[in-house]
Amino acid sequence: MTRLLGLLLLLPPLATAAADSATPLPDPLSLEQALELAGEAAPPLRRAAALRDRESALAARSAADDDLEILLQGRLRLIETPDVAPDDDRDDHWAGLFVRKRLYDFGRSDALDAAGRAQAESGEWGYLEARRAHRLLVLESFFDVLLADLAHAWRNEALAIAFIRADRSRDRRQLGQLSDLEVLEAESANAEALRRFAQAEAHQRATRQRLASALGRPHELPANLA
Repeated sequence: MTRLLGLLLLLPPLATAAADSATPLPDPLSLEQALELAGEAAPPLRRAAALRDRESALAARSAADDDLEILLQGRLRLIETPDVAPDDDRDDHWAGLFVRKRLYDFGRSDALDAAGRAQAESGEWGYLEARRAHRLLVLESFFDVLLADLAHAWRNEALAIAFIRADRSRDRRQLGQLSDLEVLEAESANAEALRRFAQAEAHQRATRQRLASALGRPHELPANLA
């Protein structure tokens, strides 16, 4: 029953997440929009909310254990009467009303109520902690993308400078102004700049993938950030 309750509590946020994912990410994406998109639909928060609601439900059930219980039971049955019986009534129906209320349990109910309240409070604090941690993850991921974009722009400019120097060094070698060794050094620097540029591009994609996952959109990488 507890697992079923947890599953049912998960269904509405999942439907909301599916509806939200149908809307494309804003372009450019601002930090405020990213934090809003990473609201209740994020998988870690859905899990934390389900656990919180489960703890609250369990606490409510514990509190209800001491309530007045009324149980109504009944039975409809026909019986076969012998021929010699003076009464040929075949009805053998039965109904009963039961009322139960615990009058005193030596403090057990108070202890269960206190434990239930503590359990519900623990679930609420757990949810708040998960929400705080997820907002921090979105913040870190957002700024990591901005830093990756800056690094990419820097590596792109460094690659352009290294390419121009390598190209000019070959022209100056033909004019006898540079040696083969100096040209080789310029070409090696150009190759290193190209390698670092490729790394910057890969880092750009990796940081965007991390941000998309934090936003609950793992298959939709944000193009531009504001």
